[in-house]
Amino acid sequence: MTVNFLAKLGSFSVFGKSLLSKGKDFRQRQIPSMLDRMAQRVLTDAKRTAPVDTGALRASGRVESPEKNVRVVAFGGAGTGVDYAQAVEYGTATRPPSPFLRRAVLKNKSFMKSVGVTAVNKSFKGGI
Repeated sequence: MTVNFLAKLGSFSVFGKSLLSKGKDFRQRQIPSMLDRMAQRVLTDAKRTAPVDTGALRASGRVESPEKNVRVVAFGGAGTGVDYAQAVEYGTATRPPSPFLRRAVLKNKSFMKSVGVTAVNKSFKGGI
């Protein structure tokens, strides 16, 4: 089973929708770049803190981009040889959870916010 963190731009407030409607540069360049930076940071920290036995769990970590403005940080799943990522993250009846991915997301909350603010500032120097 796969364990994922999804970084997606959508379902925004009025402010967010205004960003999407007014800024071509923001939509085409800043959003993908912003999501890439966020996902890579989360991936790096999750790999750093993932429990290690054989190293396969860490090696299975990757960033996927199933849609233009979507990034998924994933561990395990088909083709990785790791079918226990979810059991490690959430625990089982006999094993306590080791939430390496959730901790990485929480650790980077302020970083993700600053990346978003920087992207908005780059695209809308004169305001919205």
